[in-house]
Amino acid sequence: MHAFLLFIIAISASVLGALTGIGGGVIVKPVVDAAGLLPSATANFLCGCMVLSMSIVSMIRNRKASKPPMKFVTPLAFGAAAGGVSGNLLFGLVKKAVGNDKLVVLVQACVLLVLLAGALLYSIFKKRIKGLHVKNIPVVLLSGILLGLFSAFLGIGGGPINLVLLYILFSLGLKEAAFGSLFVIAVSQTASLILTIAMGIPSFNAYDLVAMIFGGVGGGLIGSAVLKRISVNKAEMVYIVMIVAIIGICIFNIVRSAL
Repeated sequence: MHAFLLFIIAISASVLGALTGIGGGVIVKPVVDAAGLLPSATANFLCGCMVLSMSIVSMIRNRKASKPPMKFVTPLAFGAAAGGVSGNLLFGLVKKAVGNDKLVVLVQACVLLVLLAGALLYSIFKKRIKGLHVKNIPVVLLSGILLGLFSAFLGIGGGPINLVLLYILFSLGLKEAAFGSLFVIAVSQTASLILTIAMGIPSFNAYDLVAMIFGGVGGGLIGSAVLKRISVNKAEMVYIVMIVAIIGICIFNIVRSAL
């Protein structure tokens, strides 16, 4: 029953994640924390596996779609991979220093809430914000490192932070940014998982891992199919509604962890 519940959460989040390019981890992690289904370290690891499987499947399905400028998105992805390694190390240090899983969840929820609030404000007012056309590779790499640092520490794979960064740096449309975001997620999550395996995988139930991966793959297939059939405006509306909902879950996690 526990694995089935994780599968339902994973496939639902992955459908929305593939549809909007946010990856699904930003949905699954707060929901799993709110339900108290997994310890924070295990949740980070299983979410990473789910997000990686979903992003790879979604990219394969959408390989013929319009793509962002990969010569700049690629260094962003490798910067995110380097930042992801640092983010995993930071998570380990914070977990060890705090020594209390509820406080770890509290710290993660607070940081995620701030980032999501920024992403929401940008989405609402982005028509008034002029995007850039950054071609300076060191700037792109540094942006990727910061992106990967937050993503790995929070265990979310990047999510809406990817999209906002791609909008700002390269002035992309939603569908182009969605593909770029999934590419960044795939590269950075691969690096993060390799580091996690090298440092020691947290204890987990094998059925939970299978459920999360199958949920990620199934959600990636469904979400990428839907993405081809809906308008950009509808996809953007789904994205905003999701961000608002996740902010609400983060607030719930903060209040519950603080009590």
